[in-house]
Amino acid sequence: MRDLVVIGGSLAGLKRLCRLIDQLPSSFQAPILAELHTSADRAESAVKMLGACTSQPVAYGIEGTRPQAGRVYLAPDDRHLIVKATGVLGLPVDSGVRQSKAAADRLFVSAARVCGPRVIGVVLAGSDVDGIEGLRAINAAGGIGVLEATDEAIEPATMAKQRSSTTRASQAHYCLPLDDIAELLRKLIDGEHVPTALTLP
Repeated sequence: MRDLVVIGGSLAGLKRLCRLIDQLPSSFQAPILAELHTSADRAESAVKMLGACTSQPVAYGIEGTRPQAGRVYLAPDDRHLIVKATGVLGLPVDSGVRQSKAAADRLFVSAARVCGPRVIGVVLAGSDVDGIEGLRAINAAGGIGVLEATDEAIEPATMAKQRSSTTRASQAHYCLPLDDIAELLRKLIDGEHVPTALTLP
């Protein structure tokens, strides 16, 4: 059973995340935890922007909150969003991962450790490699790793390196265009069988 989605993206990933969430059905039965490298001056607009494109409640994660199905939780600016051993959200303040205080790797690894095969990790196209090691942890725990297809990347040359690294080290199950990821998530959360295939453009 898959019942948790974690998503990582760069600063430019806000619009991509909005596009992805907009395509999910209102009945989507899993919490979504997202780490974006959002600058402080865009932090407030991130919640408003995502809230405007989905019927699901969108808010910043709060320490000690237990993620609820049908809700979207964002990492606050300059804080890690993690899943604690008890299954609740945590917001540790410590050194950055890959020079980012809001790091997808930290979220993904914590989710893999606590929820194991229940987790689906999604790395959106962007200009860095944050989330790659986290996907590897998710896959090692029996979860599902998903990559946005490289040809949609903000910086294709950089993402080509990211794709190659992930293919070798993380063994991601799917590499799909952004507009196909929402349907994949719906099927996986609904328990439908989806043949695993890493499609490299």
